[in-house]
Amino acid sequence: MQFLNAVIQFLIIFGTALLGLFLGEGNTYLVIMISVIILEAVIIAYLINKITKIKEEMLSTRETFTSEILSKKLKGENTVDITVFPKKSTEFSTNKYTELTLVINTPIEVGNNFDIQIQSDKEINLKVAEFNEIKGILHAGKYLYFIKNNYIHKKMGKYLKCHLAIKLISEHNSINLEITASDQELHGSKSFIINIK
Repeated sequence: MQFLNAVIQFLIIFGTALLGLFLGEGNTYLVIMISVIILEAVIIAYLINKITKIKEEMLSTRETFTSEILSKKLKGENTVDITVFPKKSTEFSTNKYTELTLVINTPIEVGNNFDIQIQSDKEINLKVAEFNEIKGILHAGKYLYFIKNNYIHKKMGKYLKCHLAIKLISEHNSINLEITASDQELHGSKSFIINIK
């Protein structure tokens, strides 16, 4: 940015010098062209300064926002962030398993008693770590699937990862899923609806 600003200032000084030179000779066309070049250089310099200020404000706002989120997480808000990533597609069917990866972000390091529970309004076939089938328990009209800690991979104590494969048992228009991750101190959940095509 500073290089571009210096070039523009050079153009303004050079154009002003040329304008002074040609004003003495009375060549109207060259005077108008040089005036236009100077005016363009001034406008470009103004816009560059404006863009630079806006970028600095955006970076400052982003840093403030990020630090506020981090401070909330570090000050004892016992929330857990859960993100679901499909492996290839999110088309659920009775013919094949659809693979998902759960990534769980916790504000503090977690121990070995961290639980993941999947709740569904319809019965599903659920496999963890690609081959271990989890049987659901029907409770209050919902199917509950509990994932044991040995199927959860820990990264740096605060990040957890779990691979799931879901297959529908019967055809439905949609299925409501809720994923809950918790221990004695932390709790988080993510709900979503799977629409069947």
